[in-house]
Amino acid sequence: LHSIFKQIKCLDIIIWGEVNIVTIDQIIKNIAQLEYSLFVVNSYAAGIQQNDGRYITKYFPMSPFVIEQMLKRQGSMGCYQQGYKTNRIKWICFDFDCKDKVEPNVLSLYNQCIVPFIQMLDEFEINYMLEFSGRRGIHVWITFDKLIAKELGYRIVCKLEQCCPALYGIMESKEWGLDRFPATDSSRNNIVGKQVKFPLSCHMSGDRSFFFTRVFQKKDDTESEKFFQEQLTILEDYKPNDVEKVTNRLGIDI
Repeated sequence: LHSIFKQIKCLDIIIWGEVNIVTIDQIIKNIAQLEYSLFVVNSYAAGIQQNDGRYITKYFPMSPFVIEQMLKRQGSMGCYQQGYKTNRIKWICFDFDCKDKVEPNVLSLYNQCIVPFIQMLDEFEINYMLEFSGRRGIHVWITFDKLIAKELGYRIVCKLEQCCPALYGIMESKEWGLDRFPATDSSRNNIVGKQVKFPLSCHMSGDRSFFFTRVFQKKDDTESEKFFQEQLTILEDYKPNDVEKVTNRLGIDI
């Protein structure tokens, strides 16, 4: 009888182990599909990280499957903001970072720069996602429910920056840095535009990036089923913005 129970217990472990693997695979697959629908405008290219950490443009058919493999293999790819040889975009991004590369204080960056910025976004009822970059920065993503002109995206970026006094001195700051996407209003002589790492990618000089809500704290379990389920929930709960509503609230004439 003891032997029979032991066999049943072993079988139970094997069965549940298989279920667990399938569950994680499905969660990652769902994440990849949502990332593709939210962020991919250029379906012909991505930035591929090299051994020295740089990203170079590689042309190939982008798909949810490619993102899925990146997530599973702890890889890193750059997502180009601009459609291939077009002036169309579907997201804007504010990339905040700590200039101290040795001991970056990401929590202070969050409290001093991110909190005032997202409070302003809340006042304008603009939906956004927060992402720790995995190293020394935080991305604030704002996506739209349809493609918009790059020129309009740039106007929105500039208007949001003007509406947040906390960002006025950041360009002269010795502690913090800020990159904006798009950085210009023109797509002339620019085939793919600038790129930001896909969320949940793994930079070779840092950890896996991840989405978070409100309170920032680093995570150590970025390969667990619980972690990926939390990330999927954040993606599922997010709603892209209606560009007409955003421009009306900001007083931008389109």
